[in-house]
Amino acid sequence: MLGGWLCFAFSLIMIGILTAIVGDLAGIFGCLVGLKDSVTGTKICKMVRGAVKGCTYLRTKIKGWRYNPSTLTTKRSTRQSQTG
Repeated sequence: MLGGWLCFAFSLIMIGILTAIVGDLAGIFGCLVGLKDSVTGTKICKMVRGAVKGCTYLRTKIKGWRYNPSTLTTKRSTRQSQTG
């Protein structure tokens, strides 16, 4: 139906709605702690990115993968565990 354009349009609308909600919550948070909007946006982006990096790092360590923090990518480790 419509070659996927309906799904694409719906996705864009949902991204816009979620962005508005997160922006409003960030503005309220910034107002509560006394930060400017520009500072609040920067801090929230850094906090979210740090949380993503931390979760990715832990997941890779648990699964025995290698982690590249600059690109947030993971690869399977080529080293085999030595049993003996």
